[in-house]
Amino acid sequence: MPELLAPLGVAGMVLTLDALHTTKKTARLITETLNAHYLLLLKGNQLLARAAARLLLKGPDSEFTQTTALEDDRGHARIERRTIRA
Repeated sequence: MPELLAPLGVAGMVLTLDALHTTKKTARLITETLNAHYLLLLKGNQLLARAAARLLLKGPDSEFTQTTALEDDRGHARIERRTIRA
């Protein structure tokens, strides 16, 4: 990842990466080394990361009404639900 992102000059940008790259190492690279921001995805099989995110984002929905997006989608023979809460 460092070899791919470093030459791009991404300082100040928001990077979106798939769940494969949702790691502390990648988050630190983006924020500390590249001076950028990130949106990293969590999937159901990332149990520890999901538990940590739930703790940070727990609370009644009313606290997040302005910063929550929900989307249902069909694809790949399954129904997917995506929720973004900030």
